[in-house]
Amino acid sequence: MTVPIDSKGKFHFKLPISYTQNFTVEYGEIATLLCIPEKQFEIEIAGGILTDKKKIRDNNEYFVKVISPFQKETNELVIKFFNQLPAKEFQYDNYYKNLVQKEPKDYLDYIKYREGKYREFLESFIKNNTYNQTFNEWAYNYISYESSHDLLYYTWYHPTKNNINLKTFNIPEEYINSINTFNHKNPQIFSLYFTMYLEEYANFLLRSQSESWTENAMQAYEQNGIQGLFKIYSELFESTTPGLIKDYLYTKFFTDLFRTMPEDFNKIYSDQRVKTPLLRNILKNLMETNKATVPKEKGDIEQIESETSFNDIIQKYKGNIIYIDLWAPWCEPCLNEMPFSKELQVKLDAKNITFLFLAVNTQEGTWKSTIDRLGLKGKHILLSKDQYNLIAAKFNIQGIPRYLIIGKDGEIINSNAPSPSSSTIYEILKNLSE
Repeated sequence: MTVPIDSKGKFHFKLPISYTQNFTVEYGEIATLLCIPEKQFEIEIAGGILTDKKKIRDNNEYFVKVISPFQKETNELVIKFFNQLPAKEFQYDNYYKNLVQKEPKDYLDYIKYREGKYREFLESFIKNNTYNQTFNEWAYNYISYESSHDLLYYTWYHPTKNNINLKTFNIPEEYINSINTFNHKNPQIFSLYFTMYLEEYANFLLRSQSESWTENAMQAYEQNGIQGLFKIYSELFESTTPGLIKDYLYTKFFTDLFRTMPEDFNKIYSDQRVKTPLLRNILKNLMETNKATVPKEKGDIEQIESETSFNDIIQKYKGNIIYIDLWAPWCEPCLNEMPFSKELQVKLDAKNITFLFLAVNTQEGTWKSTIDRLGLKGKHILLSKDQYNLIAAKFNIQGIPRYLIIGKDGEIINSNAPSPSSSTIYEILKNLSE
């Protein structure tokens, strides 16, 4: 958040937190601080930092000084801890190089080695400074979950950067076991990396499910709607460790559902699933939210016969470049691309390009309401299961989202085209349309 500074050089804000956790202050430089719930937190910032750019002031103080007595000692250690980290060894200049280039076993060894060196520094730091239980818990949490986050991050970032199919990317059992050692911890003190770990773990959990699990989830949704889908997901969540991690999985499911299919949210939501106070409050606020309705662009929804072929669909738009988006309202990666797709349509508005959205494996009511709610312009068609299966077989489609480019003559230009968020798609479509 951005906080204004008044004429007296003061500012204030409130953080709705339930656990001791760190946050960052950015004012020319960035400082990491630790905040305790229901405690006033007062700091002083050296105003000259914007022009001076020195982290250390003349009196040997950091550019941020904690004044609140109750939190002063802990935060002085946090500030000192980050300020004394050996830059070359702990800023991980080679981290992204290793992330992309190393094979899983070598990358795991690298993370273990890095964590070991990190712990050596921390143990020496604790030995040479005043004992502080809150700082010690936070620092060990920070180290552990930085490693666990980075292990999870690798499982999708590495194959993506190396053009390897996520479904065929082999992760050794030793690597998986190293990830799972972190799943049984529910800390009372949050580090930045713990919250990042939760997000990565939730995504990893879903990615690691078998194809049969995914098929069962899709079948359950087709047969019983959101209740059927929720039953499959809740069985998965209940198999995880009780406590905060499981609560986070449920919260993520409910908030994603509220964002994508709010009409289904009320059908299944129950705050009895989530015990963590902070997460319960988030969900409670969702229940009480009356979303403001703003005029949205309307998409062109078309009804087609079940026997209509892919070629028949394409013929309708022959003469234009066709950018096809295979998607579904329940597909989070699909929905994450939609803002970029809308921006792309605006940029290419005067071009002879048709944006064709082919929805799959979803119910008609949910499909239409999602188009309306998100204001998705373009041509929209809901494919039957058989129609999608034929297209998937034709282009070897293993999952969605998937993008295709069709030429003005109706011929396939690219059956696995860049996504709307890619840095290349605008120039590709622009050049093709000219």
